[in-house]
Amino acid sequence: TNIRPSTPILISPEGGATGVDTTVTFVWNTARRAATYELQYSTDFAFQATFSVNGLTDTSFAVVSLQRDTTYHWRVNSTNAFGTSDWSNVSSFQTGMATSIDQVDDLTPKTYRLSQNYPNPFNPETVINYQLPGNSKVKLVIYNQLGQLVRTLVDESQTAGAYQISWKGLDDSGKPTSSGVYLYRLQAGSFTEIRKMLLIR
Repeated sequence: TNIRPSTPILISPEGGATGVDTTVTFVWNTARRAATYELQYSTDFAFQATFSVNGLTDTSFAVVSLQRDTTYHWRVNSTNAFGTSDWSNVSSFQTGMATSIDQVDDLTPKTYRLSQNYPNPFNPETVINYQLPGNSKVKLVIYNQLGQLVRTLVDESQTAGAYQISWKGLDDSGKPTSSGVYLYRLQAGSFTEIRKMLLIR
């Protein structure tokens, strides 16, 4: 019978949960006749600005480095060869408190490290993680492909540890930047590392 799949039911995180970790696994039930699922999560209840993951064949999906002290809304639908279900009911939860530059691990790392931003590509926001094995003067900056400075995210002395900071695609004047490839560079003591990221408006 040519019938589209049933609508998924959200399981975890529970609606109204608070103090949720910034690494979270979204879980929903197995929808009847579903071949794949699409997950959307957003800080906007209307899902105007949203992260979307489609083509999922499992009924769970792990996301790392959500913003702290932020309310998230999420929903899931299912698809098969005959169509797509309605969106599930929207569920909301709030992550735990943090500062704008968040020290995420009290354990002292053994090496300097700059991680790949997540999500990547991104819109409208991405998170950058880095670690310091010792107290360091830290500078984390973003450049465009022409080598022009776009945004200074960090410019201060920091203690040893693991850190994360988000970038909302704004330049130093607060104006939105355009779609494209950007470079982010971490300088900490004598350590320097550069990575690429892609913003899609």
